[in-house]
Amino acid sequence: MRVEYHPAVEGELREITEYYNKCANGLGDEFLNEFERHVLKIVSMPTRWVAVDADVRRSLMNRFPYVIYFRILENCMLRVTVVNTNAGILIMAVAGNEMFLSNLQGCAGR
Repeated sequence: MRVEYHPAVEGELREITEYYNKCANGLGDEFLNEFERHVLKIVSMPTRWVAVDADVRRSLMNRFPYVIYFRILENCMLRVTVVNTNAGILIMAVAGNEMFLSNLQGCAGR
């Protein structure tokens, strides 16, 4: 199954990795490794995770306070985005191939 990342994911992952590496040497790299392993787990069984809004599914990362939201598209592809669970960000709607996120509680930051 092919994985397509939401356009914002690359920048988000870079920021998250830099933040955690500032907290502790190598912690950002550990975050990135866990994220990649988690996406591979999702790819192996994408229907395992519950749909939270229409066809958007959610998978919680184990060690870090992040959620991976994804859609299974018709052409055997996953579309993935990642959000901080401490920031009050929730999925609100899905239209076309875009996932729209809305910050309902204001950004608490990382």
